Amino acid sequence: MGCPPLPKDQAAKPAGCLGYSIASDARSYSTQVSKITFTVTATNVSAQSCAGPFNLVCGGPSLQVTDATGRTVWTRTPPAVACPLLVRLLQPGESMSTKVDWQPPSLAAGAYSVQAASGPDLGRSYFLVC
Repeated sequence: MGCPPLPKDQAAKPAGCLGYSIASDARSYSTQVSKITFTVTATNVSAQSCAGPFNLVCGGPSLQVTDATGRTVWTRTPPAVACPLLVRLLQPGESMSTKVDWQPPSLAAGAYSVQAASGPDLGRSYFLVC
């Protein structure tokens, strides 16, 4: 049996001056995959300087992976950490990103998606396991 069709990614709605995106390090994986890396990127979509999101550098984003039926197979809750009050200023068009590694359990073949579990809209990115 081949892989199912890959659904089209859904773009995030900008949150103020920031536009977010999320992507996995590959579009398809074998059922024996041992690690999937997600990259979350924030881009200043305005014409002015903008404070970058502290959650990308301090604890990382809250993520949720769901299967094709909508069942949640993983939720990442950022660790509670003390964060410096240093905010990075992003110039127009400038981006910053962070990576989050997931060591999935045995995954059934099919389409999966990743999105924010809470916080700003990151959009939704799809990947296949087959």
